[in-house]
Amino acid sequence: MMPSVRAAMTARVVMMLFLFQDCCALQMTKDVMAVGTDDSTLSSLSVEIGQAGDITANSRTIHRMGMNGEASHGTNNLCMFGKLVPEVMIIGVQKAATSTFYSRLASNPSIYLPSDGWEKYNLTSEPLPFFLVKEKHVYDYMMRYGEGRSHWLKSQPKCPENERKVEIDATPDYLSSYIAPYLMKSRYEELASRLKFIVILRDPVARTHSGFYNGRRLGWWFGHAAKWSFADYVKLIVQYKKDVLGRSYYVYSNELDGPFYKSMYPLQLDVWFNAFSPSQFTFIPFKYVIADSPDQFGSSPLMKYVWENIGVPEAHNPRNLTKWHNQVNHSSLKDDLDEELLQRFQKLCDEIASARLVADRLASSGASLYGYSGNQSDPVAISEWLADHW
Repeated sequence: MMPSVRAAMTARVVMMLFLFQDCCALQMTKDVMAVGTDDSTLSSLSVEIGQAGDITANSRTIHRMGMNGEASHGTNNLCMFGKLVPEVMIIGVQKAATSTFYSRLASNPSIYLPSDGWEKYNLTSEPLPFFLVKEKHVYDYMMRYGEGRSHWLKSQPKCPENERKVEIDATPDYLSSYIAPYLMKSRYEELASRLKFIVILRDPVARTHSGFYNGRRLGWWFGHAAKWSFADYVKLIVQYKKDVLGRSYYVYSNELDGPFYKSMYPLQLDVWFNAFSPSQFTFIPFKYVIADSPDQFGSSPLMKYVWENIGVPEAHNPRNLTKWHNQVNHSSLKDDLDEELLQRFQKLCDEIASARLVADRLASSGASLYGYSGNQSDPVAISEWLADHW
């Protein structure tokens, strides 16, 4: 536990329960990762975390009564205790055009948007409301999860009875959180099998590069990177064999995620595929997203594919939404790293997060792979497709 968290415990006693939940969930997850996970272990873990995190529910029995297939009169909406809840989770990855992707996806009127959210603001000058609509941060932020299910449902809209509506939680930090999948499964319980996950994958080197500049601009990692160049950061990674702004990539630890750690997709997929069936996931390489024309809101092949995948009709009259791009201008990789350092960093990334290592997880998994038409059981072919398009 970080010193800042210990200080918060002594300064604000009211936070003790939430911190206890955080520690318990973390330790249980680390134990599961250490011994391996079978269905009975995962079920037990899910219940234990749920009992800690959702203490505001009256009882587990009442809990299950309200979650039993409450799917609103043939609309197939995902609802809980009469409230519409997020059905689609865009869980990653950060700095892979998730904001652009979400804005296009949400142009479909069948996607639920809060009435005081997106359409009320000029997002080019006031981006915060956009992120409040796009990113829920319920399962990677223990203070928010610890408020409990009842509190969470109070802010959810009433379940529509006569029209198909889908709510999206597009929090790209979820993929790198080893607690998020278990907390999510606990909260949704038997409805968890109806969740649909979307992951946009970007080349790990390029993603780390972009993530570093984004975080430095926003003052993340307690400002440690404020005076660093990207070359400074990479030299430290190569030297110490760990993300000096976050977790080690060999051992899970309770540290803030650094940009390099967030690019370690194979490790992260192992965690998520332990908690959920891979068949619930759709993977989209980054280049497919940025190649999608921003003016094709109603006719984009990618959007048609995703809308069909999540069970909403094609948008013939899409919303006229601000086209949001969370883009940070910065120098190129070749300008930042000399050839030798770039090669060393690429080699390190290939050892832990190569396209082949990701493909090994995806092959024969049952996951949907957008743009891939080859043999679903061939990791070599999947690796080549991914390397060409991420």
